[in-house]
Amino acid sequence: MQIEEIRSPELFQRLVRKLFTSELGTDYRLVDDSGGDGGLDGYDKKRKQLHAFYCPKKPNSADFRRKFKSDLEKAKTLRDEKGYDINVFVFITPQPLREPEIRELRDKAIDYGFRDGISLSNEYLETLYRKHPEIVDDFPELNYPRIEQELHQINETLRSLKRLQKDSKEQPIEPVTEHIKEDEATIEHSIWLFGNMDVPALLALQERLSTGEQSVLAELTTYRMRETEPINILLSMSILQDYHFGQGDMEASEGVSREAISLAKGHGLLAHEAYFHAMTARTLSQKASELDLGSLHRIRLSNMTGIQFITQEEKKSKIEIMHELKKQAQEEISTALVQASRARNLETLWQVLFQFALKVSMLAYPHYTINNYDEVNYALRVARSVFERLFTIAPYFGQEMVVRTFFGYSSILHTFGKLSEALAYLNQGEAIAEKAGLENLLEYGQKMQQDIESEKNLKKTNGEST
Repeated sequence: MQIEEIRSPELFQRLVRKLFTSELGTDYRLVDDSGGDGGLDGYDKKRKQLHAFYCPKKPNSADFRRKFKSDLEKAKTLRDEKGYDINVFVFITPQPLREPEIRELRDKAIDYGFRDGISLSNEYLETLYRKHPEIVDDFPELNYPRIEQELHQINETLRSLKRLQKDSKEQPIEPVTEHIKEDEATIEHSIWLFGNMDVPALLALQERLSTGEQSVLAELTTYRMRETEPINILLSMSILQDYHFGQGDMEASEGVSREAISLAKGHGLLAHEAYFHAMTARTLSQKASELDLGSLHRIRLSNMTGIQFITQEEKKSKIEIMHELKKQAQEEISTALVQASRARNLETLWQVLFQFALKVSMLAYPHYTINNYDEVNYALRVARSVFERLFTIAPYFGQEMVVRTFFGYSSILHTFGKLSEALAYLNQGEAIAEKAGLENLLEYGQKMQQDIESEKNLKKTNGEST
């Protein structure tokens, strides 16, 4: 999301205050006009400028003239009754004002006895945002330059891989072995991370674990201690990591992933290292999302009941932890993309891209719960862009991967209430699964379809769009 696209007054106020505080330091002061709408928000003491922020939720129908006239009245009161030394009134909005509005703003400010009235908007704020990269991590909603860079990197990787595998479109890609830099030794770049997962002992353990048999956890540990083949050890860790994630034990899930990264790195297995970096990013994103969602619910309860369910200190602490988790997840995804590219491994790249889309979606989910659709729509745009690339990669691995890609995108759309679109993608995946005889996937898809259709019918009953 770009600054011009912001529709949340709270986000815009927080961003602009942070920008000017970073730019002006102690010369910039926050203003409490006790008006309830955050109309007058900042004061530049050195330049004697009063700042009024306005972020309409529907800018096309917003009455900018009425708003800056109201704020000029408040500015006059601050000057005449509260002792503020104000020469210039500054009206700050995400979108630029039209020329007639700019002229009227200047004229009205002069009428009120100010030397000038000026308008600042996205172009000026974007310049400040680029000038102060230290605040970027405080605004993950606006972290679009980094994401766009990663998508560009993904495109370059895909073009390279297409050239590398141009003769293998109809058949599963054979493992490729090549020599790279001497200091990185000789590395086998197998397209299938864990072969065909044809390890009977692990397949049996995975099956038992899926039924909830807890003793399997100890057996997996024993297997790892006795096994000498690194890829089989990593496969056992993948099973364990996925189990902990499914059980909601994010600390255990992250611990296994990080241990697996060290093992893969020690054996020069770039593709496997990339895979577990992606799994770590998924876990960190989930932790951030749960923390964000929990805080939002408690804040909403406080607002609804008047009872303090969360203190300001606790809220600040949680926000700091949440931003740090998001930052770490971003770093893990970036590392995974680099390692998957170096390994020239399409399956790993598919996994990394898939987790990247899930990460962006999970970070946006708390905003969906409070109807903050700017962040949701941005996440959906990124997910759509990523899945376009996933659909390009999936056919290299046969129909099962294609079906999983359709189902994955359908799941993200379902999460954000895009039920009709989710059903359309799901039905395409189901059709492929049925034609290819993928009974397990078809059964899973049918369960997804029941859930989506039930929710869709409920929304229709309540008169909501789907």
